[in-house]
Amino acid sequence: MRPWIGVFVIATASCGAKSELNIGEPASHANENEPGVDPGATSCDVVFSDATPGKNTCPGCPTLGSASTGFEQVTSDSVFSIDSTVLGRVRDNDGPGKWQVVSAEGNVGGDIATGSDGFYATKAPLFCGAQTLDIGWCNDAGTSSYRLLIERQACVAGGLHVTLTWGEGANDLELHLLREGAYINDPLNDCTWTTCVDTSPDWGQPGQSVDDPHKDIDWLDDNGVENIELPLLELMRYPILVEYWGTGEPIEAVLTVNAFGTASTWSSPLLSPQDVWIAGTVDATTRTVKTRAGVVDCSDAWRSGCQLPIP
Repeated sequence: MRPWIGVFVIATASCGAKSELNIGEPASHANENEPGVDPGATSCDVVFSDATPGKNTCPGCPTLGSASTGFEQVTSDSVFSIDSTVLGRVRDNDGPGKWQVVSAEGNVGGDIATGSDGFYATKAPLFCGAQTLDIGWCNDAGTSSYRLLIERQACVAGGLHVTLTWGEGANDLELHLLREGAYINDPLNDCTWTTCVDTSPDWGQPGQSVDDPHKDIDWLDDNGVENIELPLLELMRYPILVEYWGTGEPIEAVLTVNAFGTASTWSSPLLSPQDVWIAGTVDATTRTVKTRAGVVDCSDAWRSGCQLPIP
């Protein structure tokens, strides 16, 4: 029996080849007849101040819609949906928005692809316990933002938190968290879309779920986010891999790895369909996190995923 320590992992990804699990949706619904801006252009910086919970804006700043959600929330979910159908459309913004989550366990943030009609949809990972979530857009006059206070319950603080994100034009990247000695798509020792969504492999103490990994979603589209949690770590190495499962353009992916109280951001080399990014490892024995830039072309050994013995 291996001793264990706490770890929490959140990852984000998309898998277009697995449409039966598709819960993602495009982050932009452009309409050339609606006022707006180029969703990829920006000449300002989103700045989050020490705002109060709720809507925070200024004269001439972007106009935010009326939110249909409370700004102080208690949840057991591992992600928060940042969606214009709930928070309201944005107007007079200069380009994409930004989001950030700040907690005692770590910080993470990302972009919000925003259509010229003011629609947007993405997801932000949540840590255990209390945290703030800021969501904002800017123009030359300044930043308009929402601030939410979120208490995430029914989870184990600490651990490993990994977030995978990627942008427009690439469908279905897939996040993997492996136990030491396992290969990608191992049915028992790889936490991914086949083993960790709506169920979990039995890791750590046999028969106990508190130390088992969990993946929240299998994102099948572009502008993707996936999350994996591992509440408790055994004293071993955990490789982190990313498959380019679907179709689309070459793209760079981003991983945010929060382990042992420190958050690290890793950027991949350019990935093409059926590539595997051997992103790095989390070593619970030495309490270290190491990244690497290895990419393997798995197109000659692809059968419902990569079948090569990697990492």
